[in-house]
Amino acid sequence: RTRRQELHILHGAELNIGRDGSVDYDPDFLRTFDFTVASIHSHFDLDEAEQTRRMLTAIVNPSVSVIGHPSGRKIGRRPGAQFNADAVFEAAADTGTAIEINCHLHRLDLAAPLIRRAMTSDGLMVAISTDAHHTSEFANVRWGVAQARKGWVPKERVLNAMDFGEFMAWIRRKREP
Repeated sequence: RTRRQELHILHGAELNIGRDGSVDYDPDFLRTFDFTVASIHSHFDLDEAEQTRRMLTAIVNPSVSVIGHPSGRKIGRRPGAQFNADAVFEAAADTGTAIEINCHLHRLDLAAPLIRRAMTSDGLMVAISTDAHHTSEFANVRWGVAQARKGWVPKERVLNAMDFGEFMAWIRRKREP
């Protein structure tokens, strides 16, 4: 006899992190989402201090669940943005904001050495994300898992490895302090 699994569909979105650290949409609308990923898509050339402030502003936003492809790098096409990784990882751990390990072969963001640094921040969680823009890209998850292994990420610090109840409780801790 097989065990029936329930399917849960969450309402979520990827948000853009603006130059000042603000994200798309007003706070009331953001509260309607179950889960959000905030990512940098522009202004990669800001100096380290400004880039760090920008990321920290997004991290403390109670509607932001995950910081997506943190450096914004595209392998062979664009270097990653410079930011104070230790400050970002500590703030993410302190606020209950996860950091994405982006599985797309053009990104693999974060790089394994930065993932290892992230794991020194007590309690920091990661989300392994395929960054799929087509169903054929769901298989990218294998590259993200490999990247997490290279970064020494234990299973208990991966959002995707949580059962649904644990995951929802994790989300509520930041949204409902």
